[in-house]
Amino acid sequence: MANINTPSISTAFKQALISCFHPKVWLAFCIPFLTFIVSSILLGTFFGGLINDLITFLFSKISWVESINLWFDNTLGFGVTSFFIWLATFLTVLALGGITAVVISALIVDDMLIKHIYKKKFAHLDIKGVSLKQDIKNTLYYAGIFVVTIFIGLPLWFIPPIAIAWQIYWTRFFFSRTLPFDALCDYANDSEIKQILSSEKPANEKIGLFCALLNYIPTAALFVPIFAILWFGYYNFAVLDQRRQNTIS
Repeated sequence: MANINTPSISTAFKQALISCFHPKVWLAFCIPFLTFIVSSILLGTFFGGLINDLITFLFSKISWVESINLWFDNTLGFGVTSFFIWLATFLTVLALGGITAVVISALIVDDMLIKHIYKKKFAHLDIKGVSLKQDIKNTLYYAGIFVVTIFIGLPLWFIPPIAIAWQIYWTRFFFSRTLPFDALCDYANDSEIKQILSSEKPANEKIGLFCALLNYIPTAALFVPIFAILWFGYYNFAVLDQRRQNTIS
């Protein structure tokens, strides 16, 4: 079999990058982008006040937050709590909008992109997929964990470096737990999925970390979900391909 199917993070990255220029992928890029804008507006309109009240409540329970506010007030003549509450609310709305875009990408766009990868490079593989219900359950389960971690990490925005590290860690966690499964679920059986997710966990976490870091390039966050699907897809398909070749040989 061609070397292009040998599992390699860098090879999968190059393949994902090349696929970004395919017309079908251009269409896929539009879906999370529009979903992000619409969901962020709707969340801000209908839940912005609730999120603001929740953040205000959380900040009021943290003693050192008030100490920082008093220091700014006494030293510079103005407090910062109101600004940080507004900033945390704004970032939370954007984060939830981003999560919505990622989930929709995983549930809808994902299938289109994975089929594109399969037909382009791995059409020789037999289809032995698990149920769609398992895929949806897996995605929603980890999306729920991700949402909870965002709310838990809100007070960390008083220490931006820690807050960013917190978000990178959990974004990597979400990507590496959902997208490899999404890539394999329609084409590998349950045993193959479990073996690959276990053996390739370090590699998938590396890809997840790189994708999480890409979110901090200006405007890149709008396109990262699609690129992540492609990157995880190419890599995990290559692993599946190699495993089946080894089994046959």
